[in-house]
Amino acid sequence: MNESGIVLGPVEGKWFQVNPEKLDFSFFEKPLRNIKQEEIRVLILEAKNELLSKQEKYMRPFCTLIPSLDLSFGKSILDLKLYSKKRGDCMANWVEQCLEWVQRVNNGESWNKICVIPDNTRNYRLVEWKNGSIRFFGGSSRSQIRYPATTIGKTDWGPKEKVYQAVPLIVKYK
Repeated sequence: MNESGIVLGPVEGKWFQVNPEKLDFSFFEKPLRNIKQEEIRVLILEAKNELLSKQEKYMRPFCTLIPSLDLSFGKSILDLKLYSKKRGDCMANWVEQCLEWVQRVNNGESWNKICVIPDNTRNYRLVEWKNGSIRFFGGSSRSQIRYPATTIGKTDWGPKEKVYQAVPLIVKYK
């Protein structure tokens, strides 16, 4: 953690800083042999294209937050989106999530830790997908499903659906 209270890697309950203007994408230029890692690498390059084509939206520093919430009783996606707006600006979308992963690599975290080793978060993260639906990202130690941070669920969740053991990845722009 630095003097401003922002952590150098995502930790539940702490803001993690991402500076899109200074991100180095060179690590992601070379194809990877592992199919899952290659899918994430390609997704990150798609996010880079979004960053460059929508600079007004994405080319500003922001922070992400994995809130420390006990959601064993479940909440609707809509309630969690509203919660995200109270704590920050919005629930993260897939571009912001990808930029967070790039920042982690730029900060010195290994790709193996991000893409292979199960994360330690208690809850899945909820992120807005390309089609506007919400998807689960990562794993949930609370539900004993230990996936790496880059695991993306295949189910699209709508605003009225209730989710369990999942929290919004919150974004706050500077």
